[in-house]
Amino acid sequence: MTKTTVSAARLQADQVSRVARKFASDKGDALGMTKTVVFAEKVLLVMRRNWSGFRELLDAWITHGGSTAEGIYGSITRYRPANSLIGVLRRDSDMEIMAPYHIQTDIEFPGKEFVQRELIPACRRTQMLQRPASARRSIVADGQLILLEWLLLPHKTQKNSAWCIAYVEIGFLLRVTHAYPSFDAADRGLLQMLVEGYQTKEIALRIGLSHRTVEHRFEKLKSRMGARSLPHLVALSIGREVSGVPVAQSPSVADSDGRHRV
Repeated sequence: MTKTTVSAARLQADQVSRVARKFASDKGDALGMTKTVVFAEKVLLVMRRNWSGFRELLDAWITHGGSTAEGIYGSITRYRPANSLIGVLRRDSDMEIMAPYHIQTDIEFPGKEFVQRELIPACRRTQMLQRPASARRSIVADGQLILLEWLLLPHKTQKNSAWCIAYVEIGFLLRVTHAYPSFDAADRGLLQMLVEGYQTKEIALRIGLSHRTVEHRFEKLKSRMGARSLPHLVALSIGREVSGVPVAQSPSVADSDGRHRV
């Protein structure tokens, strides 16, 4: 290692230590806080936005991580995006949704399988490790393909962690089904051109078929996939490939508002 590299490393370490001393309640906490600051910066590498609930929450957690959960997530509740939710897992309790997902949709979210199988175990691990965790994931749960990012923030304490905040932003939700229609080369060619933005008339010209013939092929594909329209067919086809299982039309379910437990 060259002298320049060593100097740069020492400068970065000094900067991290200064931040740690600023936020630590006493000198004894400074070392642990140094690890927290370094890890926090790694967490934020996953988040690509200039402003986001992720950074706001993480800043609040670094500053007030030993206070109440409400004191940390409360600062972004009013300004959070509609495709997000905030949940709190408390010791010996179920996950409580404090700020629900508000996108208008016929899909009920979050479902019990997602919360019990994915979110709660991840929060428990975060509490055990006593440091934040982030992930960008594609999850199949509750009959849905869920494309999401989450940030999990544990209660910082020397004793057992009393709570964990889960901040989740949803990209898309799609229903999955056990039916798995097969696509031949012609089907995949039509879907690929549709994904690239071509209209049915343009596709017909490119492959040398009549417009009506191409429309008929798409109607058959829509019927097999349970799609209501060509944009829906594109979404379901992409979802099928991403999830590894087929995606189908979602049934209508009532939207839920306010706090609820899962």
